[in-house]
Amino acid sequence: MKQGVNLINREAKKTLSLLKIRKSVKKAVFGTVGFFLVFSILILSTFFLVSQNYKSNQEKIDALKGEIKAMEKNESYATIIANRVKGIRSILQERESYLEVMDEIGALSVPGFELESLEVSNKGDLKISGVCDNRESLVAFDNEVEKIEDRGKYQQIVYPAVARFQAGKYRVSLELKL
Repeated sequence: MKQGVNLINREAKKTLSLLKIRKSVKKAVFGTVGFFLVFSILILSTFFLVSQNYKSNQEKIDALKGEIKAMEKNESYATIIANRVKGIRSILQERESYLEVMDEIGALSVPGFELESLEVSNKGDLKISGVCDNRESLVAFDNEVEKIEDRGKYQQIVYPAVARFQAGKYRVSLELKL
């Protein structure tokens, strides 16, 4: 059996193995520190990019909120204008209908007829009462009523009362219904 001569003493072997272990631990520590350093840099850069993106999106949101507020003002102006246009249209329509009523009243104002009262309903129905001075003015008044009836605007024309006074005058009540 051959036996080899060991020239390295035991303490040197222990020191050598400790140095190898130390070297391996150093590599492992540096590797772990490097890994955590790279990992930390990636986390921080991701956080930085996300925060920049958040700030950018927040600025866009603020700009859109400003645009929405401006549009709300424009919308309220548009609503006000639309309501005013509706009001103007209704006034114009009422004026047109009153012009027709005034024309009809003007046609009924024959010589010798005195208008005492006039009622106009929301529907446009008319109630007219007045006094005719004589029979001729009553006939002229009736002729004008027949002309209005021939136009076909009113569905019903009624004389609720015609009365003669002793002085020869006539009280006339007339209803024109749409």
